Amino acid sequence: MGPNRARVYSYDRAGYRRSEPSPNPQYTAINRNRELATLLEVAEIEPPLLGDSTYHEIVGLDQKHVVSEGEYEVIKTDEKRILPTAQIEESYMAESAKGVNDALPEGCCILGDKRLSVIFANESVDLTMIYHHAVENNLGTEEARQQLAVRLEDMEQVDEHGQRAHLGLSRSSRFIYAEGKARRHTIC
Repeated sequence: MGPNRARVYSYDRAGYRRSEPSPNPQYTAINRNRELATLLEVAEIEPPLLGDSTYHEIVGLDQKHVVSEGEYEVIKTDEKRILPTAQIEESYMAESAKGVNDALPEGCCILGDKRLSVIFANESVDLTMIYHHAVENNLGTEEARQQLAVRLEDMEQVDEHGQRAHLGLSRSSRFIYAEGKARRHTIC
């Protein structure tokens, strides 16, 4: 696995107000990437790095957090405070995606020999559970249930193919299937 302890850094540009506001009012992916890259370089923080909106599940914080249950629930469900920032970010999303895609041609090995692990948490597991619950309880319209059933037919393969595309970002990459609770995006 890994060491029993890991150093954890918190960098906030998501609107939680746990870091100073960005000096750049344009919350594009490119600007946020530049800020984070500069921070990592100046602070001399070396890989491996792990970051994801559901990291609390993957790294075991759900089971091993040190704050009270009430405080932890606030941390996990604190979406109202980040809504204004999320709306700003969404307004730049198309522009950011185009800029990144234009700057990084397909197959660009931007990480060089740095290690990269792509962890595949199968979202279709959650949606299959939702689908079965909807069918069993006659929820939603027949059309909506049918559309989800069609999507689920190849969802895992399509999603895995998309995630595997990230392997080309590094010459030292690996693909890992998440297991257990981490295999799913949502813990019910």
